[in-house]
Amino acid sequence: MTTIRDIAKKAKVSPATVSRVLNNDQTLSVSEETRKRILEIAVQLKYKPMRVRQQQSKRNTSKEHIEIGLLLWCSQQDEFNDLYFLSIREGIEKQCLDLGIHITKIIRMTDPKNDADLYVSKLDGMIIVGEIDPKSLVNMFHKEDRLVFVNYSPDERHYDAVVSDFCQATELAISHLLQHGHKKIGFIGGKEHIRQFGSYQITEIEGQRLK
Repeated sequence: MTTIRDIAKKAKVSPATVSRVLNNDQTLSVSEETRKRILEIAVQLKYKPMRVRQQQSKRNTSKEHIEIGLLLWCSQQDEFNDLYFLSIREGIEKQCLDLGIHITKIIRMTDPKNDADLYVSKLDGMIIVGEIDPKSLVNMFHKEDRLVFVNYSPDERHYDAVVSDFCQATELAISHLLQHGHKKIGFIGGKEHIRQFGSYQITEIEGQRLK
């Protein structure tokens, strides 16, 4: 199965550029030659957008039809600027496709015109990417046991979550630096933004300093 990264490697451009070209992003500043080369390679490698593959999987699978909603904190532009979140979304879509699960609706909190309330109540489950307060979803989606969070764990006692162990990773990184004789170690951190879906209220949580 051809991916955006396969096209990017052959076209010698970034995956973000390929994604923006394939999505016909008119704000992308790229030469017509590069745009044409990307499209030709996509055809040559028989690339199929994730939505098309999902539809084919839906037609071919013998499994019970399951409809999932994907709620993202970030905009499409944020994904273009940060491939970390782009890779998360693509990974989720690929895994759902492999399992014969259909992502019915992709909702972006940054889209002021999103019509999530028309779809959410009918879904079998939701995957939430980013720091979104689950309490703000209750009015639209009452199946709390069918919420799965990615890159954020609001409460491990009530919600399933897929997260990285940043504490362990940080300890391993510092231990590695200390073992190599480094003593002056810096840390660059940021703020977590917990978003309230619907009202778009944002609560900031300061990152803790390493000691």
